[in-house]
Amino acid sequence: MHLVPFKKNKFSSAYNLNMLFHKNKTYIMDNHLAAGWCWLQRINIDKQYNLLHIDRHYDLLHNHLDSWVDLIEEKGLNLSAYSIDQLVDFKSKEVNSISGVQFPLFRYDNYIPILNRIYPNLFAERIFATHKNGEKFDEIVINKEVEIWELPNELERLVIKQSRRWIVNLDIDYFFIPNVRNQSYQFLSDEYIISISKQLKKAMKNIEVFTIALSPEFCGKNWDPAMRVCKMITDAMGIELDGLFGKSKFG
Repeated sequence: MHLVPFKKNKFSSAYNLNMLFHKNKTYIMDNHLAAGWCWLQRINIDKQYNLLHIDRHYDLLHNHLDSWVDLIEEKGLNLSAYSIDQLVDFKSKEVNSISGVQFPLFRYDNYIPILNRIYPNLFAERIFATHKNGEKFDEIVINKEVEIWELPNELERLVIKQSRRWIVNLDIDYFFIPNVRNQSYQFLSDEYIISISKQLKKAMKNIEVFTIALSPEFCGKNWDPAMRVCKMITDAMGIELDGLFGKSKFG
């Protein structure tokens, strides 16, 4: 079901959440800012989980982490008890110098450091498969960085064969790169994507929660490339998501 109704072709950028779809342990959104919230709906914060982050970017922004966490603690709110609307509306203390409006606290690249600081024992192992875009954060130890050509085999070795439960966080932009005009295009084949998806399907019994972000601005000129790849992944995994994209050709 749609927790946030689908608003096709709206600008996502760092702060806008234009869709959030949920079925069983799978959540699909246009913007990873909601990923941490989705994890908290499924996990037990008193237990430890391995994190597999598959994304073009590290998503480890931490430049205002102290003030972000202080603000959450000042409010005395339990993140796991937020509604998704509260999460999106939660404002930081940083103000846009042009508009004078406060920035939202959660954005598409700071949710992992915030969650790690508030729940410091939540992540046991942290496995990252990225393009190494963005900065790392010393507070978050990355136990292994998986290269693109390693990922299919590593999925089986790590997620399928390890006993601890996993949080798997996939961004569709992992399969895309920008050209010289900074226009993104799919550079990994459909066969590669389907191979990854089939490995994830095998691993679902060990996955506690699975989050997918579309990141449409990082996947082409409009939403269609990201939506096509997302549909390919969910089809290969056997995840029934009728009505995910409304009446579009990918619905």
